[in-house]
Amino acid sequence: ILFGIILFSTILFFFYSQMTDFAQDADMFVERLNEMMETLNQFLGDYFAIESIRLDQVTQTLINFVRENVGSITQQIGGAASTLTSILLVPIFVFLILLLRDILKNFLLKAFGQGNSNQEKKVTTIIANVKSTVQNYITGVLIVIGILSILYSILLSVIGVDHAIFFGVFAGMMNIIPFIGPLFGSILPILYALITMDSLFYPLIILLGFYVIQL
Repeated sequence: ILFGIILFSTILFFFYSQMTDFAQDADMFVERLNEMMETLNQFLGDYFAIESIRLDQVTQTLINFVRENVGSITQQIGGAASTLTSILLVPIFVFLILLLRDILKNFLLKAFGQGNSNQEKKVTTIIANVKSTVQNYITGVLIVIGILSILYSILLSVIGVDHAIFFGVFAGMMNIIPFIGPLFGSILPILYALITMDSLFYPLIILLGFYVIQL
């Protein structure tokens, strides 16, 4: 449990340090967004006769949306806080289960062994198989996350994306979520490349590279 807490704290510190680096790029993000808005406005004006959209208008729209839905947002934040509290209780439950594991094992033997030595051997075998399966699954997931994080980071570094290690580790960890996790993991570096790089080639190559690595 202590090792798990240290590992989790290290991951949180890593992401925190990377987010502070992102904060230093805030001015560059605003500048690039303004340039993209100008390009979009020119395109909309030339081909669709749509009046220009300003970044401050988009920002004001978002602020108004937050104000109008503050009750719902507060409720969602409360739900997230409740979930976080439940997560913080997990180490306590794990500690108690480990502390009382012999009692739990004896309970299973008595409940399903029914005083029969052969039946108790079967229950003991099942318990050992469950333990082995769970351990192998967790180990496999961690290995996959490690491999994906390394490959994603190498891909992004070769392309020239800033904060490649952060995006690679983030995308690798999102693989924990079945099916949609890899998709969410690729969205962040694609958007970052779209904003900070001058060509659409880079977001497309990131999408293709992530897809190939995931396969």
